[in-house]
Amino acid sequence: MLDSNRQVSRIQAFENSRLQLVGFEEKSDRVDVVWNVEERKPYLFEIGGGYDTARELYVLGRLEDRNLFGRNKSIWMKGEYSLISYLGEAGVTDPDFFRSGITATGSLFTEKQEKKNQMFGVRRSGSALSFQKRLADPFEGGLAFLYESRKQYRLDDEPILPEDEEQYEQRTLFVVTPSLQYATVDSYVRPKKGLITRASVDASKGLDNTLDDFIRYRLEARYYRTPAERLTVALRARCGIIQSYSADDNVADDQLFYLGGLGDIRGFEENRLRADTAGNAVGGRLELLGNIEVRYDLGSNFEISVFYDLGTIRDTEIDEGYDDLRSSVGVGLSYITPVGPISLMYGHKLDRKEGESSGRIHFSIGYTF
Repeated sequence: MLDSNRQVSRIQAFENSRLQLVGFEEKSDRVDVVWNVEERKPYLFEIGGGYDTARELYVLGRLEDRNLFGRNKSIWMKGEYSLISYLGEAGVTDPDFFRSGITATGSLFTEKQEKKNQMFGVRRSGSALSFQKRLADPFEGGLAFLYESRKQYRLDDEPILPEDEEQYEQRTLFVVTPSLQYATVDSYVRPKKGLITRASVDASKGLDNTLDDFIRYRLEARYYRTPAERLTVALRARCGIIQSYSADDNVADDQLFYLGGLGDIRGFEENRLRADTAGNAVGGRLELLGNIEVRYDLGSNFEISVFYDLGTIRDTEIDEGYDDLRSSVGVGLSYITPVGPISLMYGHKLDRKEGESSGRIHFSIGYTF
């Protein structure tokens, strides 16, 4: 009985379900088990748009049938277009794969990215398969498989150096990613207390090249605390390491870590925490990042914040830029909406280098972290 109730409660096609034992209270010789269920609306259509300083103008949409053929499976497609990228993806999700409590998703995708201040763009397409399962609360484990074809291309007319020619050839790779997450936050839209920690490992293998032969480790932790009624303190720490296992020890530029800008270290241009003499972003095999942000609720849906960001990119492919820990401080003003804050922020560099601006204005929808 308990197992059946648990199985019914896992059917995500239901808005709610209630178990009723007819005849139990009356102590009848026969007791009928009745489930009263209400199906949630199966069809979903979302469309939105916005602006932030990383992507500039963007639009996105999603179309989904959340109860395909009445089988408690969803089929979906989504897309996003901005001034620097586009993404199209379609897939099928089973929220209770073989009644195991595992959420399984298979998808096909195509994407193009031309991130700011990088001298290359990337086109990629392929397929992905992922499995997620809630372990002992509040742990969640994941295992993902990715097969993709990708091509890095120049954004200028400069000739490609002979030693870089392999970087701009079509590449095919396969990636296996196990992950583990610990989450106790009270909200993902506007967190005020709790902890999120996520660790993942990308085991990548180039099928026709050695540039994608590497292991990438990522660890990130976010902590939120509200010591006073209107005051919230948010902390984030992140570390990423790439280790090549190929004989030539080379890693493609489009697989390296980059920092700077709205999503990590404000006050810097996008991806330009470390840059070469021409001003192009320089990536590395090691990233370290830390953020402290204090948010104060002003009332009337307004919030003010002050922040301190620091980080570094190291173990680069070229010996340009700075190994130092770069840092910034800043202030932000947000208007809180049901889908998250709309924020205007200014970050000021604390260790400004010759030729750099003193800081930068950022605009975003949603928290940086």
